Amino acid sequence: MTRTWASGDTVEIILPMQLHAESLPQSQDYVALFCGPALPAAGLGTEGLNPADFYHQTGGSPDQLARKALSPDKAPMFVGTVSQLVAQVSAVTNQPLTFSTHDLAHPVDVTLIPFYQLHQQRYAIYWRLTDAATWVAAHKHVGGDDQFSLSVSNATVDHVWIADAASEAAHHVASSQSNTGGGIPPYNGWRDATGWFS
Repeated sequence: MTRTWASGDTVEIILPMQLHAESLPQSQDYVALFCGPALPAAGLGTEGLNPADFYHQTGGSPDQLARKALSPDKAPMFVGTVSQLVAQVSAVTNQPLTFSTHDLAHPVDVTLIPFYQLHQQRYAIYWRLTDAATWVAAHKHVGGDDQFSLSVSNATVDHVWIADAASEAAHHVASSQSNTGGGIPPYNGWRDATGWFS
């Protein structure tokens, strides 16, 4: 603002603070909630994580957290329409910019707080919006995937995280004329060779 200011001048800013949903630009199936300019998010806990996982370790892989992803069946979805979503999220008394869901998030309802207040845990800001039948079908599919993953895990004797210096060193990986790099989950690293590796 450019003007000549005088003693006693005041500036008043009014922000509309109604709860509203915004879809991803290319998908109506994923929505985020806003209360005015504030972005409410849900903390999803620290299962399988420890404090060191939130800091890049020298010699380690910067994508280490991707290896400790939350099981899909524990990632909440919103079941309903956008209008139901806004109607079934309510403000928590005496807790500014804090909201709770009611029979909306599956598999469990969640508490939403301003995104900037969430630290050192998993979180969700965009939510898959689906109907009840689709959620049931997806949940059954996830359950099957989990059983398969469990059987693979039980049969696994050991594993090496490729391109992770610590993991490769612990497994005596040796190479000549070989390069490594990062990847996109679930492929967290790669190694190639014009020579060899073992």
